[in-house]
Amino acid sequence: MQPEKRRELEERRRQLQQRREAESYMETYVHPYLEVLGYLNQQAVPYKLGQLMYLNEDWYGHVTKMIQATPYNKYSFPVLSPSEMKELQGALDQLFDCYPSTNPLRYVPSLRKFADYSVGSPRDDRKGLEETASALKLSDQRVYLYYLRYSPILELSLMDILKHDNEDLFNWHHGDAVIFPTDRSWLMAFTLEEEWYGGRRVV
Repeated sequence: MQPEKRRELEERRRQLQQRREAESYMETYVHPYLEVLGYLNQQAVPYKLGQLMYLNEDWYGHVTKMIQATPYNKYSFPVLSPSEMKELQGALDQLFDCYPSTNPLRYVPSLRKFADYSVGSPRDDRKGLEETASALKLSDQRVYLYYLRYSPILELSLMDILKHDNEDLFNWHHGDAVIFPTDRSWLMAFTLEEEWYGGRRVV
């Protein structure tokens, strides 16, 4: 086989492998998240979709095509920006450095627990998120909402998210989630065991 033909075939195999990996990434870390976006849209909760977290640079081209096609094109996924991704990923890494987990199997920060829905709370009596925000004396502000199981990150109003502490957004299926401001001065965390933790960073 001619060297040029061999290189061409190797490049095709490489592209095919990257496309399969990108499809797997989207199927695992983005597609299930559409349930969250669907709920927020249904409830008319305004939000801004941030970058996709921890996305391999080799997949950018394939992922860009996928978020422009069904079913992702119904949502406002941003144009992929490597610099913005790195900035947000750095913010997340710093967040987990500030509030490390005490449990190796799920995210449990060393903060006060305000609610435990696993012991049996009526569906219409879930007030853990609101009580956590009240205890931290939080006022309305722009915050990030990030599910550790998924890739997308959301920016929205704290007051808007406080109205939606329910099983459609926070449950064992979606898993661990964190709500935090840009400066990471405080954190509210929902765990896989359906508990709410919260606290401020110790300076």
